[in-house]
Amino acid sequence: MRRLIPTIVLVCLFGCDGPSTNHPEEPDDELGEGKLDGQGPGGAGSLIGGEDQDPAVVEAEALLAQGKAREALTRIDQAIAEQPSIGRFHFVRGNALSYLDRDGDAQIAYEAAIELDPEDPLAYAALGNLLAFGKKASQTDKRAAIAQYQKALKLDPELAPAHQALGTVLLDLGDSQRAIEALENANRIAGGVETEYLLAQAYKQAGNGE
Repeated sequence: MRRLIPTIVLVCLFGCDGPSTNHPEEPDDELGEGKLDGQGPGGAGSLIGGEDQDPAVVEAEALLAQGKAREALTRIDQAIAEQPSIGRFHFVRGNALSYLDRDGDAQIAYEAAIELDPEDPLAYAALGNLLAFGKKASQTDKRAAIAQYQKALKLDPELAPAHQALGTVLLDLGDSQRAIEALENANRIAGGVETEYLLAQAYKQAGNGE
């Protein structure tokens, strides 16, 4: 599925450094359209360091990068059949299922990844992206996504895509001050043109822009 996700967010995900939310009410529909980069939902897969990963993960993510989601799913399912207790395998399975527009199954896979490895921030960030950036995502879904980003950032406060995804969702919900905080964190860690654009939108929404 092609979601409305900034490219760095991807996945491309507060407990430590991030903000909380007070249930903002007015979404912003002028955030522009992001693109997936072939590295898992919202780019979450691109956060994986290949040198430290199981070959099955590397192979499956490489297939996703080539747009071969069905082949990636087959490869990671083989790995899961052999070692069903490895959380990262289920995370990658969720990435492949997301690309195949099987969001319900992807959510189950991410939740399995979290259950098996609750210390992996990528699974929380990916689940957040799945909830927040679906075509029919509601404000309730987006607030649920915020909770997942909070968990991811508690585990890894330097996870820039999670900060940016968080900021994007908060901006969409009209919580500009907290969006600014999250986006400034993302910009500090791994800034870029897109982050700066989103920051400008957040400042404008807060009444501090040009």
